[in-house]
Amino acid sequence: MPTKPSYNEQELIYLIADGDESAFAKLFEHHHQRVYSIALKISKSVSVSEELVQEVMLKIWQKRKDLPQVNNFEAYMYTVVQHAVYKSLKRIATNNQRISVPSPNLFAENPDPEFCLIEKEYNGLLQRAISA
Repeated sequence: MPTKPSYNEQELIYLIADGDESAFAKLFEHHHQRVYSIALKISKSVSVSEELVQEVMLKIWQKRKDLPQVNNFEAYMYTVVQHAVYKSLKRIATNNQRISVPSPNLFAENPDPEFCLIEKEYNGLLQRAISA
């Protein structure tokens, strides 16, 4: 459950909309852990979540002129995080689809049973990740 900010968030939003970087730093300090938690809950990836904190906060800064029209900043931020996570996961899945899956002839070229087992497990994991 988010904690109540020790500042007036609406005033801070107006300052940010005017380009006040110190006000944005306060907002970042208050919300970055929440953004990370939401991203981690959805993505299940620490590295993706860490990257998304920066991406989401940058997007909020870039859209700062629109912030005064936002009635519920928590809901707005959650929506921005959710969209960023899904966009990132889609990008990861697309990149994984571009990875060429080894041909079955690769197993014939390397008769090592351990190699074949690892390769089969890798391919299964890759296909599950792409499907997800």
